[in-house]
Amino acid sequence: MLFVTALSAAASVFLVLSTVLGNNDETELVLVGDPEESQSNNFDIVKAAFQESKENFVDPHAEPFIPTKEWQIVKEGQSIPAGLHVRMNFQTHLKEAKLMDGDDGERFAHLSKKSTPEVKAEESDKVSEKQPKIVLSDEIKQADSFESSDKLYFTKQHLKEALKDFRDKFHHETDPSDGQEISRNEAVKKKFRSIDEIRKDLEDHMGMSIKSDAQIMKVKIDLLKAENATEEEKLNSLEDLEYYVHQIDNAVDLEKMHGFKVVIDFLNDSSVKLQEKAAKVVGAAVQSNPKAQLAALEHGAMSLLLRQVSYSHSEQLRKTALFALSALVRANSRSQIVFLKFGGLETLMKLIQQDSSRRLKIKSITLISDLVVEQNDVKQSMVKNGKMSENERTPLMRALVQQNWCDLLPVQLKAEDYDSIEKVLGAISASASDCREVFNKTDLRGMLVKIRSRFMKEIDQEEDEDFRSYLRTFPERVDKIINDLGKYVNL
Repeated sequence: MLFVTALSAAASVFLVLSTVLGNNDETELVLVGDPEESQSNNFDIVKAAFQESKENFVDPHAEPFIPTKEWQIVKEGQSIPAGLHVRMNFQTHLKEAKLMDGDDGERFAHLSKKSTPEVKAEESDKVSEKQPKIVLSDEIKQADSFESSDKLYFTKQHLKEALKDFRDKFHHETDPSDGQEISRNEAVKKKFRSIDEIRKDLEDHMGMSIKSDAQIMKVKIDLLKAENATEEEKLNSLEDLEYYVHQIDNAVDLEKMHGFKVVIDFLNDSSVKLQEKAAKVVGAAVQSNPKAQLAALEHGAMSLLLRQVSYSHSEQLRKTALFALSALVRANSRSQIVFLKFGGLETLMKLIQQDSSRRLKIKSITLISDLVVEQNDVKQSMVKNGKMSENERTPLMRALVQQNWCDLLPVQLKAEDYDSIEKVLGAISASASDCREVFNKTDLRGMLVKIRSRFMKEIDQEEDEDFRSYLRTFPERVDKIINDLGKYVNL
C-alpha cells in the first residue's frame, strides 16, 4: 500500500528539481537479413504514445473570454463566465464555448469594455498618476505644499550611494574578520540551512520522518528481496515502485540501486499477480526513458515479456505485458533490434491472426502501425538524401508483407467499436503504398464505402450534438484514406 507523507509546512521549504533525460541516439533504419534466414526482419524508431492529460488552470493575466453566438476556442489559462454552452471539439481537441440559444450576450458586455486597449491604457495612466514622480536635482528639496508632495527629489551622489549599497548587499558579503570577499553562494550557505539540517530538525523536534524517493524505493526493494515477505507485502511494494518510477530520475535510480533486476525477476515468478505488478513497474519505468530501457534489456526483460504475451493464460497479464513491451521498444533502436531477434514481430502477428482478445489484436496492430509510420518517415528522409529509392520497401515492411500483414488489415475492418475501426484505418493508410497489390485484389473500396455509410446513418440518428461532431470525423477519415489509397491503388 502506497504511503505518502504530506507536510504543508515543509512544502514551502523544499524545492525539488528534476532533470529530464533526453535520447541523443540518431534515427536510423534497422537493417535486417533475409526473412528465411532470420526471424528478425525489421524496423526502427516509433513515437512515444504515452499521453498525459493537462490540468486546467486559470491565468490571471489572460484576456477575458468574450462569448458570441458562434463557437470560439477557449485559450489555455483563459477563464470563461458561467452560463455558456461549452463543448470539446473532437477534431481539434480544443475546448470551445458560445452563448446559449436565446442569449443576447448583453450581460457579458462589460467584459468587452474591460479588454479594449483604450480602457487598459486609461487604467495604466491612472496607476501612474498615483505614483510619485522622481526628480533628479542638485539638492534635496522639501515639499512646501500639498501639490509638490507628489515629487521625490534625488541627487546624483545619493543615487550612486544607493546603487553601491545595493551591489554590496546582493553581490558580495565581506568577512569582518579578514576583510576577504566571500562568493554569493557561500554567503547564501551561511544565511540558510541545508535541506539535511531542516530534515534533521523536523525529525528531532517534531517527530517527523522525511525520506527521499530514493530512500523509500530502497526500502521497497529490500522488502522484495526478503525471503519472509508475504505475497501481499510484495504486491504493495511493487505498486509503490510503479508510482515512483514514473519519474524519469527515479527510474534511473532504480537501476543504480540494483532494483531493476529484482523487479524483472518477478516477471518469472509463479504468482500471476506478482508477474502482472512487475510488468506494470517495468512499463512505467521504461516509458520514454532510454537509460531505463537499456537497463531492462540488460536484465532480460524482453524475452520474459514476450513469453507472457505469447503463452500466459491470464488475458489481463498478456495485456499488461504487451503494454510494457510497447514501452520498451518505442523510441529505442537497440530495443527494437533485440525485439526482432527474439521473434517479437512474429509474436504480434500471431496475436492478430489467432482468435484472441480483440483488445490484444488492436494493441498489436497499433504498435506495428506506429512502427510502420516511423520507418516511413525515416524512409522519406533517406529518399531525400538519395540513400533510398521511393519504390523501395523498408526492412520492417518487407517482413510484414511476407507475413500477410496486407491481407490481415481489410479483415479487421469488420470490427464494431469505434476505437478498433480508427486504429485499423490508420494502419491501412500507413501501409497503402506497400500493400497496393493486395488491396487491389480485395474489395477494399467496398468495405470503406460501407463503413462510411454506417457512420452517416449514425450521425443522422444521434441527437447529442457533441457526439455527432465526433462521429463526423469517421466519414472524413474514410474519405481521406480513399483519397490517399488512390495514389497507389486502383480503387
